[in-house]
Amino acid sequence: MRKLLIIAFKDVLLIFRDRAALLFMFLAPFALTIGLGLATGSFSGKSNSGILDLPIVIVNEDNGQLGNALVEMVQSDQLADLLEPEFLTDLEIARKMVDDNKTVAVVYI
Repeated sequence: MRKLLIIAFKDVLLIFRDRAALLFMFLAPFALTIGLGLATGSFSGKSNSGILDLPIVIVNEDNGQLGNALVEMVQSDQLADLLEPEFLTDLEIARKMVDDNKTVAVVYI
């Protein structure tokens, strides 16, 4: 155990002697956090997420209890800022909308 502590202490001393490595070790995580925050829009202050109003298509051919519960959940106020649902009855039209980049996902029930 003593040898392990001696090796760890030696490595810590080496890190603190190399100023460039020390600077990089502390500044890189901050730069990465700021960069990702700016890229995702988390710093905009409008919302806690940079993802807003994702257009999705829901095709509910089941019309059962669980399918209707999922439709109600997607229409809820909790997901209103995140999702922009559109309801269709034809799966082929929904697939074409994904192919044409008019929607990001199809939920097929």
